[in-house]
Amino acid sequence: MRKVKLPDLPDRWELEKRETIDLELKLITPMFGGGYKTREVDPLLPIRPAAIRGHLRFWWRATAGARYTSVADLHKAETELWGGAPANGNPVFGKVAIRVVILEPGKSNRCAEFVWDNKKNRYKAVPEFMPNWPEYALHPFQGQLNKAKTIVEEQPSKGLCDTVFRLTLTLDDPSHKHEIETALTAWILYGGLGARTRRGCGSIAANQTRALDLSGIASTDSVKREWTTLVGARYVLGKQTPDPIHAWHEAVKLYQQFRQGRGFARAEKSSHNPKRPGRSFWSEADSIRRITEQHHNRHTPEHPIECGFPRANLGLPIVFHFKDEGDPEDTTLQRDETGRTRMASPVITKAVQVGNGQYRPLIMVMNAPDVWEGSKLVLRGKNESYTIDKRYVDLPIGDRRLIKPLNQCGAKPIRDALLEYAARQWQSKIEVVRCKNT
Repeated sequence: MRKVKLPDLPDRWELEKRETIDLELKLITPMFGGGYKTREVDPLLPIRPAAIRGHLRFWWRATAGARYTSVADLHKAETELWGGAPANGNPVFGKVAIRVVILEPGKSNRCAEFVWDNKKNRYKAVPEFMPNWPEYALHPFQGQLNKAKTIVEEQPSKGLCDTVFRLTLTLDDPSHKHEIETALTAWILYGGLGARTRRGCGSIAANQTRALDLSGIASTDSVKREWTTLVGARYVLGKQTPDPIHAWHEAVKLYQQFRQGRGFARAEKSSHNPKRPGRSFWSEADSIRRITEQHHNRHTPEHPIECGFPRANLGLPIVFHFKDEGDPEDTTLQRDETGRTRMASPVITKAVQVGNGQYRPLIMVMNAPDVWEGSKLVLRGKNESYTIDKRYVDLPIGDRRLIKPLNQCGAKPIRDALLEYAARQWQSKIEVVRCKNT
C-alpha cells in the first residue's frame, strides 16, 4: 500500500484557542445554483463551505488584495491564506476553516411558470415570473419550451429563499483577522451565494450590525489594478424600503432600462408594429449589420456611428440575436483568448442592507480593468469571426455624443454614464468607496 503523510492535526484544546468569527446570516433574495446540477440548489447541502470560500477569496482580493501591485504577489498571499495549488504542485491548506450550520431551511420557489395560451393552443413564449422577481436577472433560469411551444422541456429553476444559517470562520493566524473580517463584510454587503450574484441573486444580510463596517479596507490608493478592487468603486443608492425583493427589483429594473429601456435605449414603438419596441439607439446592432453586410430590407443600417460596441465594457460575452429574416445570424462578442473569453461584469445590481430590516437598491461599478486591457475582442458568428478593435469600444467623445443614451448622460464613457443615469433616476448622488486613510 502507498503511504501518505498527512499533516499534523492540532488537538482539541489547541482548536479551542484559535480565533473565530461567528455570524448568523439570512438569504434576502432567492439563491440559484450551487448544487451538483447546473442552475439547481442542492437539497441536502444548499450552502456549501467551499462555495463561501470561493466568494471570500474574491472579496479578499478586492479589499486586502488591493495593496499588492503584481499578480504574482497577490496570488502568493491569497494561496497562503485561503489555500490552493501553487506552481510547485504542493497543496497549501490555507489558514481559514469554514463551517456552515443551517438554522432555518427556508423554502424553494420556482422563479416562473409557463402559462398555456388557449387561443393559440400552446404555451406563451415567456413564462410569468414571481411578483417583483426581475426577469432581466433571471433569464438563465426561465426554463425551455420545445420549438412548437407545446411541451415544457425544462422547468424554470427553483430559488432558495429565507434560509438562515450560522457561519463560523476559524483562523490559524489571528494576525489576519482584520482583513478577513473586511472581506467578509464586503461579501455580505455587495456579494451573495450561488449564481448571478452580480445581478442580486442570493443576496444575504447579517443580524450583527458590526459586520457592516467597511472602514478598514486595506488599500493605499484607488489606482486600477490588473484585477477588480473595491476601493475606488463608485455606487448609487435608491430609496430605502423594508422589502429586500422590492429593492432588488428596482436595482435590476434601472440597469435594464439603461441598456434596453423603451424611450431611452430604444424607440418607444416600431414603425411596423406599434406593440413592439422600436430600433435600438445603441450602435451595436447596426455595426454588426455593416460588418457582416447583412440586413433585413426594413433594417438598413442607419446609426451615425459606423462601428461601435460601447456596452462591451459592461461585461462579456454579449449575444446578439436578430429576429428577422435577412438580418445577421446570432453573433457573440467576447474576448479572443483561449479559456478566458468572458469578462465578469463590473456592475453590481442588488438589494443592500442599510440597517436592521431596511434595504436600498444599489448600482455599483467596481474598480475593474477595462475590457480591452490584456486581450483582443472578437465577434464570433457561426461561420465567421471579426476582430473588434479597442477604438470601437473606447469611443471618443464625439462618437459618444452620437449615441443617444450616452449623450443624455453627458456623453461620458459608458460606466460613468450608467452611474449618472442611476443618480438622476433615483435623485441620489454618486459615491466612492474609499479606504480609511482617504
